[in-house]
Amino acid sequence: SVKTGTDLQAIKEWCYKASRLIVETRKPVPVRLQDRLSLENDTNGIPLVPESSRDHWFDRLVSGIEDHVNYIQTERDLIMSQTMPPIDVFNVAYQSPDTLAEGARLNQIYTACLPWAKNRKRRGQQVNIEDSLAQARRETTHYIKQISQEDERVEYALLLAAVAHYYSNPEHIGRDEAVWQFGAKNPHTGTRENGIAQQMIQALRMAGVLNELSRLENGRVVRYPSAKTLLTPQSPIKIVGVWFNYWRYTCKDKGQPIPERMQAVDKVDMDWAKEEVAKLAHTQFRNMTLEIRLEGERAIAYTQHNNIFGYIAKEHTHDVILGKTQLRFCLPKKDYFWAILT
Repeated sequence: SVKTGTDLQAIKEWCYKASRLIVETRKPVPVRLQDRLSLENDTNGIPLVPESSRDHWFDRLVSGIEDHVNYIQTERDLIMSQTMPPIDVFNVAYQSPDTLAEGARLNQIYTACLPWAKNRKRRGQQVNIEDSLAQARRETTHYIKQISQEDERVEYALLLAAVAHYYSNPEHIGRDEAVWQFGAKNPHTGTRENGIAQQMIQALRMAGVLNELSRLENGRVVRYPSAKTLLTPQSPIKIVGVWFNYWRYTCKDKGQPIPERMQAVDKVDMDWAKEEVAKLAHTQFRNMTLEIRLEGERAIAYTQHNNIFGYIAKEHTHDVILGKTQLRFCLPKKDYFWAILT
């Protein structure tokens, strides 16, 4: 014993002997307990491998715990997928396509440094987590300074754009980690320096969605000055066929034949229409009033003039709220839009 100096050799030998006996008699052992066995290789140098149990009470306990954890994680992810930042965050981010793209780039730089993210170069590598986080902090901090040039308003807009772009993706589960990084740890005090997270808090205050604490009432209730209910959008909805319907209206205005199918549109005309609606996504389409109607099994978005704006992707048919809505923001992709509705 390290503490008392007692010779524990006999106990050690008994542990090896008992563990070997368990293996040799093929007594089933739960997988989670097998590393507790004291095993050496046999006389031929072949590792001794215990028999795994299948219906031991400990197996059932572990299985039940894992099922419960998976259920809670699934419920958590579902709730997070339906959670969106206030509309004021999107208002700042979508003022400029360049700012939105810069915010997306910040997220990419952060993710590229993480070994557990979907990154081919680092996937499977034995990388220290703290080293990865430190590298992510350095590279994202450098990028923010490079873009903002020490201009606080540009810096805050960039951080809000990173959040807005992330939540414009319907697969988000609340992991907007890039903007919530702590500063480096002080080796002398052990405390963290101010980092991107503190900058993000200031950015939220600039956007008017986060107030300073005012005072405590009765020692228990926190009071916020000028508290207000913040408008929050729906989760992103995919809208397809916007370019096609825009081309149909263009043909109608020009007195040209109106195509009935996308396949009937020439590639040159299709590329032009896609380019045009991508431009309109940041201008004319902003805050457009739409009406979502369910026709058969398909949800369709109509303009105020009763023209088809686009078709709600089939996988989002039951996610979109029917009736009148506002198209607050669009994130154009090659063949579809991610739409932020309120």
